[in-house]
Amino acid sequence: PTACVGAHGRRRARGGGQSSQRQGPDDEATIPKRLHFVWHDWSGGANPEPDEGAFPSAWKESWPKYLGEEWEITVWDLEASRALIEERYPSFLPTYDAYPYNIQRADACRYFILDTYGGIYADMDYELLKDPTLILCGIELGLSLRKAELAGVAKGGVQNSLMASAPSHPYWETVIMELVFRAQMPPPEEGDGSYGEYIVLTTGPDLLSDCLRAMDAAERERLRVTLFEPADVFPFAWGEYDALVEEARGRGEGDECSLHSVVAAAARESGATAIHHFVGAWMSAGPRCASKNRADGGGG
Repeated sequence: PTACVGAHGRRRARGGGQSSQRQGPDDEATIPKRLHFVWHDWSGGANPEPDEGAFPSAWKESWPKYLGEEWEITVWDLEASRALIEERYPSFLPTYDAYPYNIQRADACRYFILDTYGGIYADMDYELLKDPTLILCGIELGLSLRKAELAGVAKGGVQNSLMASAPSHPYWETVIMELVFRAQMPPPEEGDGSYGEYIVLTTGPDLLSDCLRAMDAAERERLRVTLFEPADVFPFAWGEYDALVEEARGRGEGDECSLHSVVAAAARESGATAIHHFVGAWMSAGPRCASKNRADGGGG
């Protein structure tokens, strides 16, 4: 990557704009060279690390391959995530501990990580396909637009599975206040079908989208907020991805890892910068995320 990517720099140094295509490699960078993953093992120690069969190491290795070896990579486990809240945001700790679902803690901690350290947050089932310099340069906050929505995610909303930020961006202050407010919402009754909507509204993509909509165009410009286009970072919606996997399986392309590679190749051919493989998708786990019987790699 060029020197533009990841310099610990001055805030609001120059320029702005909402389009990820408007910045060039000569713009000053404000995104620190820090890459964050979250891996919460809710099984009591049975899954201390991502399973190679579900989360191929090639996905994680794709990040230093294209970012450069100078980037610092941190995998935040349960203990480290809670310690960050306790040390830096102690007033939020009772809310964090009281969440009824583990996925809410996996969601919330990533916002505090970016507020504290800045850098890139990515779910562990995201694969980087090429150098992201052009979409990172000249920004202070980058959020990813969704190509298609999960339950409860409004059209035009953003996802929380891939984000980039300078430390202490004002957006996160808004997000944190909204986390506290929405934590007062009662959880759904078991079996009423609103589990997914409750999660995306209280800690997930709906919360981020609502906080973004609270900014007018002038404020987004001033705070150098960029919305990454789906073609760049979310080339296939969940259903489209599954369809491509089934087509490859029907052609006898190989094992599950090989099938994911076929889809990644299609995304790379389309010009995408990254692809979400949906392996860690919490929606498929349902309310099991409330119990300590599985692990989560931040999948959304």
